[in-house]
Amino acid sequence: MTAATAALSLLASTDLRAAESCGAVDYPAIVVGSGYGGSVAAFYLGNARVKTLVLERGRDWTVRDPTKDATFATLETVTAPGGDVRSTWMNTKCIGNTYLSFGGPFPCPVGAGILEEMDDSPETHRDASPALKVNGVKLRVAAGVGGGSLVNGGVAFAPTKQGWDAAFPPNELPLMQQVWADLKARYFRNATIRLGASPTPSDILATEYYRGTRTFAAFAAAAGYPEENPADPATWTFNHANMPTIADWNKVRDEIAGRRVASMIRGEVYWGSNSGAKKSLEQPDGYLGRAVSTGHVTVKPLHTVTGITYDPHTRIYKVAVTHTDESYHVLSTRSFTTRHVFMAAGSVGSTKLLVRARDTGALPNLNAHVGTRWTTNGDMAHFRIVSSTFLPQGGPAGEKITDFRDPSNPVIIEAPPLRAPAFFASDPNLQPFFGALLNIAFGVPTAKGTFRYDAPNDTVVLDWPPDGAANIYQRVTSILTDPAFPGTPVIVPQARSQGSSFHPLGGVPLGLATDAHCRLRGYRGLYAVDGAILPGPSAVANPSLLISALAERCMAHLAPKIAEDNDDDDNDDDK
Repeated sequence: MTAATAALSLLASTDLRAAESCGAVDYPAIVVGSGYGGSVAAFYLGNARVKTLVLERGRDWTVRDPTKDATFATLETVTAPGGDVRSTWMNTKCIGNTYLSFGGPFPCPVGAGILEEMDDSPETHRDASPALKVNGVKLRVAAGVGGGSLVNGGVAFAPTKQGWDAAFPPNELPLMQQVWADLKARYFRNATIRLGASPTPSDILATEYYRGTRTFAAFAAAAGYPEENPADPATWTFNHANMPTIADWNKVRDEIAGRRVASMIRGEVYWGSNSGAKKSLEQPDGYLGRAVSTGHVTVKPLHTVTGITYDPHTRIYKVAVTHTDESYHVLSTRSFTTRHVFMAAGSVGSTKLLVRARDTGALPNLNAHVGTRWTTNGDMAHFRIVSSTFLPQGGPAGEKITDFRDPSNPVIIEAPPLRAPAFFASDPNLQPFFGALLNIAFGVPTAKGTFRYDAPNDTVVLDWPPDGAANIYQRVTSILTDPAFPGTPVIVPQARSQGSSFHPLGGVPLGLATDAHCRLRGYRGLYAVDGAILPGPSAVANPSLLISALAERCMAHLAPKIAEDNDDDDNDDDK
């Protein structure tokens, strides 16, 4: 290269950096993931008129014909020969209904389905994101525009202060006391309204389709649990209640009347609702749907984020992605540039990207708290035989028991719907489960998990002790085997009961890996706004409302600053 050529090259590079420093980026903001945290971030950014790109590895699951099972997998399609590719993310076996493990594995075509299972097997890693190995537990997470709202039970109630302090001890995490005050004053209410959560209406609850919910409520009352009364503090931490859920009850009424396909009323929840009755985030009234309607937010499905880098001279991030089709064939690879990156790929998705970026030198200034304080939320499961005949179990979820009698080990026990496959009828050992309720529970595990980077294998490893939530298992087992509780308990051994988690949380703890408003320490314009920011379990409550409220709190602070291009993002603590 001649001196003149070198000078021209340097001049071009300087001009490029100058242009970038003036804001020449693809998007001012990029959100990685479209679940609860990511959708809230997009909602605030869109309303602040910030041009925003939402990158989602999964496909668009918009229900276009609610009169038939045309969008999501069902129990029948998954258990049919060959399985259903729509059910499962990049795996050779179909997942998504606990009963499938009784008669499986059921083979699945490999493709961009809606649920991913992660464990210690390399067979579970088939996409373009950083490789992950999970020790001690299997994890189930969503893939699709709308994230976890597509596949969960839609439960959305605020935790109690007692649950909050059990999960986030004041002497250990003092910042979380101010966070609680903020959420209680404003953001729990905001999130409840915007998510559209409400208990099952009485006319729907009275139908035959919801007999399972009524049965569990009656059993809880027989065991001495009073009905929750907001005006009576004595019932706040010891009660039974119908759970607020994020459902469109008018569409459920349409199912009952035959105007929409029977989906929610028969407990088809965990692969999505073909009737459209689940108020998932991408729907027009959801956070993400409203974000897109502003005209400032673009969503790109089937775009897997593979890495993030930062140029400190230009203050510009490059977000590398792989664009695929629904069979996960690669269509293209590219990078998008931005000044603001919002990590919202879920606890595991966000944390593994950040841990790998830190330890490979792509984002070396991330601190040692990134990858810490991870938890399964204590998820566990038992069953209860409550009927000698088929028990209808409408959804998306039903009744819960709150039991804080041991304040050092508080628990929630829920009865979500779970359909038994047709093949159970031909097996005398499995037939009783047609009259069974699934009981799931969670609380405050004694352990914390940690992410680490295995450089020789270029793999992020998540370590969780298999007995890390034994305290919850013991507490819940003692409750469900109490003779005062009607029905016949089916107690699952601890290793299997707690062998899977559907509420992975933590990894980028608020106030430690981030400042008080979700900004990653060590970087300007890098944020985490999803379940990764919880520095522990979800305060003895389902996490969807809490994640949404936390993201609301952070985005109410951040979005105006970004909109004004006057972000004072110095990663100092907010007092």
